[in-house]
Amino acid sequence: MVVGGVQGIRIYLKKLNVQQLGPDLTRGIREVNINYDAELELQFIDDFGLNWTDIGKTQTSDILKKLGTPYLIAFWILQHQRGYRPFANIIKIPFKSYGIIKDPLS
Repeated sequence: MVVGGVQGIRIYLKKLNVQQLGPDLTRGIREVNINYDAELELQFIDDFGLNWTDIGKTQTSDILKKLGTPYLIAFWILQHQRGYRPFANIIKIPFKSYGIIKDPLS
């Protein structure tokens, strides 16, 4: 997989469990703690499209000279004149997070 830069980052919360611990006044525990565990997904988005910064600020008649190869010319025409979207590469990284929030109200 080739990534030439990242155009976007997304973070999704897939699952969240929250549990309140306390207070337990019968045992003299006044504080409230919160246990949590979460499943998340981090996504890096990279697209393989051509834009004006790739070809410079040229006139339309100069585009064919600037792009050079027939493949890049076809790529530019499909994307900018025919409405095709560039290929997007999405890297998905699932991870977990857990911990305790100590008495958030005190």
